[in-house]
Amino acid sequence: MTAVSDLLLGPGRQPAAALEAALSRTGQHLGRLGAGVAPITDAALCRPLAGLLEEPVGNLAARGWRQHRLVAEACERTRANPGSTEVVELFEHEITSTQRPRLEVFVDDVRVEVIQLELRVALTVDRVGLTIAGGRIAGWSAGTAVGSAELSASGVSLARREHTVVDLSPPPGEPPA
Repeated sequence: MTAVSDLLLGPGRQPAAALEAALSRTGQHLGRLGAGVAPITDAALCRPLAGLLEEPVGNLAARGWRQHRLVAEACERTRANPGSTEVVELFEHEITSTQRPRLEVFVDDVRVEVIQLELRVALTVDRVGLTIAGGRIAGWSAGTAVGSAELSASGVSLARREHTVVDLSPPPGEPPA
């Protein structure tokens, strides 16, 4: 299983520390607040951002696969026929996920800063076999996948990696998202 943080930052990196280091290299500081307000450190703001990066890349892929016509049709058929399963094979395809979370800072119930983030993940998958049961994706086996990811804040790139081999399997013991 490859997490978004592994794809974006490299395996074994601590997302909060890597994001804080990326901010320092850009000269941007998320914790700049108005006069008279206690400063919030970049480290304190990077911790919740790091949580965004913990999601398995396979979960992003599953959300993309659900939108494919063949998968949607198989979901409908298995929903209408309880106990049935289908396998849908998808060959070479691309999935792109763009998320635009906002981080808002409130002091005494007043919003003093808004940070707009953009996380873009692009995957090229050579083959996947999707098991459909009960109207949803119940599991999958994927061939090779290659991914790229970029995280930016207010238009400034914080981290970027391209052409990384990705393990799309879901975390052990967890159902696909």
